[in-house]
Amino acid sequence: VVWSTADADDELVQGAVNRHQERDKGLGAALGPQAGSAAARAFEDSGYEVFAALTPWVLDDPAESPLVVRLVDGWVEAACEVEPAAAVRFAAWGRRRVREFRSGDVELRVGHVDVLALPR
Repeated sequence: VVWSTADADDELVQGAVNRHQERDKGLGAALGPQAGSAAARAFEDSGYEVFAALTPWVLDDPAESPLVVRLVDGWVEAACEVEPAAAVRFAAWGRRRVREFRSGDVELRVGHVDVLALPR
């Protein structure tokens, strides 16, 4: 996740969100941000022909605010689960980021990878 303008709490929030994504969800530690590349490797190791492409989401139009609100709310919720003592700070970060996006002051880029696996 990269915002076009940095906020003092971006790293704090992103770190907490990454820890949340990598937590054990009942089957061992989750892969979090590494899931796309791990899926591609697993398919390749199983004999599939794999095509992977970085396809980041670029959110730069205030009309996309509903999506950004959902993303930010989800990140704040995840961060609060991992670090409840910082909940007030996380919530304030979320309000700032949504306000900035709605006003057109920042853009958001969310890393993403598409993976296509075809049997050989």
